[in-house]
Parts: sequence; structure tokens; C-alpha cells
Amino acid sequence: MDFLSGGDLRYHLCKRLRFSEKEIKFIVANILLALQYIHKNHIIHRDLKPENLVFDSKGYLHLTDFGIAHEYHPGDDIIDSSGTPGYMSPEVILKHPHTFSADFFSLGVIVYELMLGRRPYNGKSRKELKEQILAKEVKLKQKQLPKQWSDINIIDFVNRLLKRKAEERLGSNGIEEVMNHPWLKDIDWKHIEVMTEPSPFSFDSQDNFDEYYANKKEDEQYEKEKEYYLNIVNKNRYFRYYYYNSNEAKKDSTTR
Repeated sequence: MDFLSGGDLRYHLCKRLRFSEKEIKFIVANILLALQYIHKNHIIHRDLKPENLVFDSKGYLHLTDFGIAHEYHPGDDIIDSSGTPGYMSPEVILKHPHTFSADFFSLGVIVYELMLGRRPYNGKSRKELKEQILAKEVKLKQKQLPKQWSDINIIDFVNRLLKRKAEERLGSNGIEEVMNHPWLKDIDWKHIEVMTEPSPFSFDSQDNFDEYYANKKEDEQYEKEKEYYLNIVNKNRYFRYYYYNSNEAKKDSTTR
């Protein structure tokens, strides 16, 4: 088993809240190459989410945790509702038969979250999420794009991944349909596959874990984690010359 020292994507998402277009494209490329490999081997991951995506020391992302993955062959009827509600496709959460396309819906949720700092459906329970999904299909709008984003093809990319009907979803005809989307036209797949493409990410070897949210249930802790890391950012910004113990704040003269 490889040692992945960069921390999982949830950790970095909670600290940063949003990522740049270049960074998200690199993340998506890493995820798609991982999905391409497992799908070719007849495996649906079924729990694609930031906690299960972990960076190595080179800044490349790896797909982990196959605890509820399922072997799939044409004609199989997989109807159990497994996964993390905030990232589950409609067909999974409704306990309808599902295929590889379920992983692509989860990818759409992740891209949406990396762009906007929130998920498209934010119900606090499986029931709330089901009601939201049934009530309205989320669509990314151009006015929601961060100002620095240059390629509006991302709108079509995300909206087609988030299609409620699996047969209409981007990737329903195979993963190549996703990889060949115009938003990913400048991706050098070969160099990323062999890890020779420079990653836009670099991490301090100690900046990869926080026991505050380790092993917590994602849907119960999402808002608390975000608030927690926002507080950290503010402390680092306004109190960078101080450190804290349980009783009082003391001036740290060594950091001047």
C-alpha cells in the first residue's frame, strides 16, 4: 500500500473552501483516470467524495476506500442504497438499479463543491436530500462562475454530470464521453497518467491531517468543519504572532 502524505481532499477543502479552475481540472483529471481504470475492471466505486480522495507527496490525487464498491456486469440489478447521501446519485438514493453513471453524478457534486464552496444539495438527512433531488434538478448558471474563470464550458460539464436521469447524464455512454468534453480539451492525459505533469498542488509534510474531524460522519459535520476552518484562517490572519494554550494567549517572540 502506497503512503499518501498530502492529506485528503476534504481536509484541504475545509481549509480553503474553493479551488481555482486550473486546480479543479487537475483534480478532475486524476479522478477520471482512476474511474477509467476501475470501470474497465467492472467496478463501481459508489462512494466518491472528498474524504476518499487523497493526495500523495507529488500533489497527485488517489482514489481510496472501496468498502462499498460493487462489481458490475451488464444486466446486473444493483439496487441497494449505499454511499454518502450528499454525493449519492438520484438512482442510488431512490434504490433504483444503477451502473457506472452513479460515479459521474458524484463527480459533478465534487466539482460543484470545489467551485462554489458548497454542495448542490445540502439536506441534513437522506430524506431531505431525496426531497430536494425530486423537487428540482440543480443547474449551474453562468452568473455563479467565479470572475477569474475563463472557460464557460464548465457550466455544461457540471450540469450534464448532475442530470437526475442516469441515461441523460454525461458519461452514460462511457467514461470517454466525460474525458472528451470540451472543458477538458487541454488536459494532457498521458502525462498525468504517468505523473510527469507538474501538479498545481504542493503541501507541507505536516499539513495533511486534523484530528478535529477525522472519522466524523461527513453529513453531520460539514457545516461545523467549515466554520472551524474559517476560524483557523481568521486566527492565522489576525493572530499570526501569537500562540494559544488552554488558559491564555502568550506573545510568541520567536515568530517576529
